[in-house]
Amino acid sequence: MSNKVGYQPVRTEDEEAALNSVVVTEGLQVPRPRTTMPQISVDSVQGRMDRRQQRLNTELLDASIKGLLPAVKRALDEGANVNTVCRDSGVSASHIAAHLGHTAILQHLLSAGAKPKSDFKGRHPIHLAAWRGHLSVLEILVKGDVDVKVEPPKCEDLQATSLDSWDHYHCSINQTMSAMQLGATALHVASQRAKCYCVKFLFKAGASTTARDARDLTPMDVVGELSGPEEREYCARDQWARVPLGDDSDDDAAPRLLRSTHHFVQSRGIPSDDEAARSYLSDSRSRRGSHIDLEDPPEETNDMMRNIINMFIMSGAQLDGETNEELETFLKSKKMTPLHTAVLKGNLSVVRILLENDFDATILNEDGLAPIHLAVQEGSLEVLKILLSGEGRRQRLINLKNAKGLTPLHMAVLQEWASGVSLLLEAGADLVVTTSHDANTVLHLAAQKGNAKLINELLTVVEAKAIIDAKNKTHHTALMISVISGDTDSVEALLNHNADTLVTLPSNVTVLHLATQQGSSAVLEFLLSQDEHKSKSLVNTRETITGTTPLHAAALRGYTDCVKCLLQHEADVYAKASDVPYFGGTALHLASRKGHASVVKALVEHDKNLVGCYNTNRWYPLHIAARFGHRNCVKEIIIGGGNLAEMVKDNEGTDRTAIEILLWCLPQPVKLVNQLLDSAITVNGYPLNHARCIVKLHYDILCPGTTGGRQMRVLTSILNAGDKPLKESALPHPLVETFLHFKWKKLCGIFLCFALVNTLFTVSLTARSMLLHLHRSPEAQKGFFAAAVADAVCQFFLFLTFPAIIVKELLHASQQEKYYWSDFESWLKWSVLALTALTLASSDLGWGYEEAQKHANSFAVLLAWIHLLVLLSRLPSWGLHVLMFFSVARNFIKVFCAFSILILGFTFAFLIQFEGSAPFTDFWASLMKVVVMSSEFDYGSMFEEDSRADPVVGRLIFILFIVLVAVVLMNLLVGLAVSDITVLEAQGKSERLSKQVDFLSLIEGFVFNEAILKFVPERLQKWIQRKIAVPSFLKVYPGRPLDESLPRPLKESVLETLRTTGSKNASVNDACTTRSYESESDLGEGSDDEDVKNLISEVMTELRDIKKQIEILKR
Repeated sequence: MSNKVGYQPVRTEDEEAALNSVVVTEGLQVPRPRTTMPQISVDSVQGRMDRRQQRLNTELLDASIKGLLPAVKRALDEGANVNTVCRDSGVSASHIAAHLGHTAILQHLLSAGAKPKSDFKGRHPIHLAAWRGHLSVLEILVKGDVDVKVEPPKCEDLQATSLDSWDHYHCSINQTMSAMQLGATALHVASQRAKCYCVKFLFKAGASTTARDARDLTPMDVVGELSGPEEREYCARDQWARVPLGDDSDDDAAPRLLRSTHHFVQSRGIPSDDEAARSYLSDSRSRRGSHIDLEDPPEETNDMMRNIINMFIMSGAQLDGETNEELETFLKSKKMTPLHTAVLKGNLSVVRILLENDFDATILNEDGLAPIHLAVQEGSLEVLKILLSGEGRRQRLINLKNAKGLTPLHMAVLQEWASGVSLLLEAGADLVVTTSHDANTVLHLAAQKGNAKLINELLTVVEAKAIIDAKNKTHHTALMISVISGDTDSVEALLNHNADTLVTLPSNVTVLHLATQQGSSAVLEFLLSQDEHKSKSLVNTRETITGTTPLHAAALRGYTDCVKCLLQHEADVYAKASDVPYFGGTALHLASRKGHASVVKALVEHDKNLVGCYNTNRWYPLHIAARFGHRNCVKEIIIGGGNLAEMVKDNEGTDRTAIEILLWCLPQPVKLVNQLLDSAITVNGYPLNHARCIVKLHYDILCPGTTGGRQMRVLTSILNAGDKPLKESALPHPLVETFLHFKWKKLCGIFLCFALVNTLFTVSLTARSMLLHLHRSPEAQKGFFAAAVADAVCQFFLFLTFPAIIVKELLHASQQEKYYWSDFESWLKWSVLALTALTLASSDLGWGYEEAQKHANSFAVLLAWIHLLVLLSRLPSWGLHVLMFFSVARNFIKVFCAFSILILGFTFAFLIQFEGSAPFTDFWASLMKVVVMSSEFDYGSMFEEDSRADPVVGRLIFILFIVLVAVVLMNLLVGLAVSDITVLEAQGKSERLSKQVDFLSLIEGFVFNEAILKFVPERLQKWIQRKIAVPSFLKVYPGRPLDESLPRPLKESVLETLRTTGSKNASVNDACTTRSYESESDLGEGSDDEDVKNLISEVMTELRDIKKQIEILKR
């Protein structure tokens, strides 16, 4: 059969099935172990199985394992099958004897008729002997086929008499034998294990040096592949001396071999797939004529690999009959060469021998590595020196690329192997050569590792200066890679050699963008501190796709240190990103969207005016943070001056305030608002009872500087939000209550004017209604002239106040769109206005419907006086009681309506019982009588002698009415109406404050109305604004009894809040702390000085804010 390259042998179906059972494990292709029991012929299992035969077979196997020749003979004499095999692995007694080196036992078995075959994994006893290096065993077994291969046996029947017992401990056999390469011969195995004497013997026995295993490797290709330090043999000068190669009692052999195999597979790149790789290429003629004489003493007597290589060279190992082209093609298809193995083993002498015999060192193995790449990978400096020796070979290898496109210098740099880099640079490695896949230079690779020393060493070469700004396939320079790695020393090394910081990626991404994207604040600070001119041009550079600056990139990822660093170097906080995908937002918008509270805090502290910037959709940072549910960001923005009343449009085009978005999107919004209000009340480092203690109330959260002079917008938005828990919790807060107290003091005069107008309207309406209906009587005709004059006066005031009230209500409705129409007072006022208009129209036009006019006037007058009572609810002193009255009335009406069914029941009962006689003549008369009877029974008139009611039944119904209605229902109504005075008081207080907020907002709407302000001089406008504005803060001195900055109830409320919530700035306990204070005689003067200093500081802060606002307007 021809064995030329490319020839594919014809295999039978059984052979194909055997090859298909191959498992590729860590590069070694071994047969799959059988998972089923061997097939037993039917003829041999008829009847009852011979258990004695199987027991004797088991004893034979056990005796072979223990090396007891007498026990083996005894088992055979008693009837044990000489070809006994383990039913799990197919291992016979011959396998065991060959593996353990029991020569006498093996000879006895063969003389008894044993026929060695392959086990289920394809291993023949000769393979096991070669694996263990048992030369004496090989001499016995070599009488057969010396080139038998490791192949799975054909499917054949096994007699039950040749199997061991089912209860045998099969692992005692299976665990002692290693898996072998599929298709390997005994010479392959001996070469892999570097068994020098076995190789010599197999050469002498005629073993084929060109046989190929399943990987198409010859025995020479695999020399030393599976050898370990513990497997080295002692090589005597006499090449045919028979030194024992293994101990028959070596029970540790299997574990040692397994450890050796595992070590090689894991660390030496044993093939893990079937892909054909390259092997060595050498000139066949040079190999035929060049060898080392084994008669000469070697330099290292224990170096088995070198001796085996010499034997192969001396024997002229090659493919006989092949041309040079065929040989070259075949060798290049190899996955391994002896040179690769020698480099991996660090065997210097073998490397020298192969190189001296002109083995091609440029061939790549299955991992795509040449021997020089393996030397770098293993960090073997001595091997690298040998490979680079010789001018011609050095020129071929120094810049040779592996399958990944890396040169040896690239690999050495990636491994940060300083000695290897120095040697390769000394040998003339080219720094300009780039990697094949990504076009990286050695500087890119060194920067990727962040190794500053390596970069400095590479830059000592002149050629490195030409590639310092070279770009790879992704357009990154070495400086950019170094910035991404985050190593400041590497960046410094490149900048010291004039690396250009102005080089950008195609989308205009600078090194500052890259530094911020990685969160490398140290690298960022170093880059910004190098060149002030370049830093200013880079710090605000925008990326062309997203329009983001480095500040945007840092804010988007939440890198607070980078944000602070950029702010210190004058980064533009007002720069806006592109509409897609960031909606034209500033850095604060991006940080608010992602929920980076620390970044938000840094930006707001840097410039508070930033909270007033909006994006393309006209959304503010506060609304974005609230929309995405970032609680801490919302808190920081509000503390920094965010306006809760600012309105934005949602997806449906509806105007939404920040309060509304906060209520919808944040968990526990009421708690957050209370926390913000609590944080606005601060105290210095003194106890509350100390004279120097200062409690400061900051009203910035209620009237932020971006509201254009209107201070009630935030509180108005709370009302319009329509959330009752928020209103009942926020409005009675001491901060809000004190603010409303001062605001009311400034605007109470305007309230009195409104109250006067409403009073004049109510009195005029009442007087005219009385005159209209009283002058018809005969008595009124006598004073007709006086009545006419009075009626004219009343009409004058009605026509004067009526339009003014309508204009006020329309303006009020436009300002309080939601709260206005949900308030009972608004419907009451419009009812009064409608009835008044009806009265005036019927009187002027002479409709003649006196009764209808009378009824309209009656209800108009009644409702007008009720409205006047509601108007008084805005007064701080009277409002609480008025609103408590209405609260009780609401509760009473609710309960009474619920029990109206009971009232109707008694109404119909009395109407039926009295048969329509007085006082129950009809339904309405009966209903009114029953209602009145709840407080006035009138028993005597109901049951007179002429009454039609039954004296017994009628009185029974009357008694039930007294019990159920007069006693039970009325007491229940009273009890429910006034059951909890504290709750009623709290509700009344909340309603009173709501009325105050509503009214004060209305007044501000008048004062700051643009239509009105057009006719008011600017100086007068500013004077009015100053007069009605509440200062941005208030100082309270709780330790000074004579301090009257706040009414006592409000002051106690503020202090109680401090005691409850505590303070971040100092202790708020009344007891004195351990802090030392000045004497009481110095308190007054020192406190005044401190007040002056604080006042100056606050004035300066306000001036800075005004300056920033002016700069914004200039833009």
